[in-house]
Amino acid sequence: MGLAWHHVLHARMCIERCKPWQAEWLISGIREHVLALACLRLGHPTRFAKGADLLPQELTAPLEPTLVRSLDDPELRRALAAAADALAAELERTDPNLASRLRAMPLEVARPDNAQGVSADGPASGLGSRIGEGRSVDCRGEKSRAAA
Repeated sequence: MGLAWHHVLHARMCIERCKPWQAEWLISGIREHVLALACLRLGHPTRFAKGADLLPQELTAPLEPTLVRSLDDPELRRALAAAADALAAELERTDPNLASRLRAMPLEVARPDNAQGVSADGPASGLGSRIGEGRSVDCRGEKSRAAA
């Protein structure tokens, strides 16, 4: 799984902190990890996505929604949720035992409709704060206020 889980957590935090370029970079990194895991599992080259075009479409088609189309808050949240879904699906194919223990964690953190806040059961149940409930943050306004 490598840094993919790290990227899910930090992409969410970058969205919350109005760092859209860093969030986009991390979401792309999640997709790169998913491609590498799939290539490794199928015996294709993993470095620099050299085996990505050898993957069957049923593995690559679900990655298309992970492409970030703009730096707007809702779009970043949508792409992050898609990337977390793709990561969880590939983890299920790669290591079902590990996936059964971890599957909910990336999805729970990345779901755009999650309520904000820490789970009452602590980190094990929700692994920290979650993405705001479908809310958008106007980062442009926040940055202009911070600069003033």
